[in-house]
Amino acid sequence: MMINCSAPLSLIQHFLGSPVCASELGETLGPLNATAREYFKALVLTLALEWPVYFLFLRKYWKGSRLTLAVVVINLLTHPAVWFFWPWVLSSGFFQGQVSFGAYVAIAETFAPTVEALALWKMGIPFRRAVWAAICANLCSWGVGAWIG
Repeated sequence: MMINCSAPLSLIQHFLGSPVCASELGETLGPLNATAREYFKALVLTLALEWPVYFLFLRKYWKGSRLTLAVVVINLLTHPAVWFFWPWVLSSGFFQGQVSFGAYVAIAETFAPTVEALALWKMGIPFRRAVWAAICANLCSWGVGAWIG
């Protein structure tokens, strides 16, 4: 099925799982055609939603500013990739610019907790705790983000 890449993308199309032109995603700022201001707001919202989850899982290991710094660092490893790198990858080469939003979400939301869990583990958090913390934090931020649009 060919997608008209000049047609504007709507949030409703994304969440209904209809096909998305990934080349259009890659040419804009983020997967939802966000402006720089919208991207920054999404990053701040992600940090605000994930920090309490990470606090619940990691308070035994880190306190205060160390925990906050860790949450910021791991999100800076993954958030830009979810918004910029994956849309670019999915718009080129083998994919030829055509991928469903559901596939994009599956790839991006598998990538983010995997990288975050590995980063936490490398920072000294036990592997199982790092994995559960990253999965729960990302489910929380993705769920709320999908809900509020």
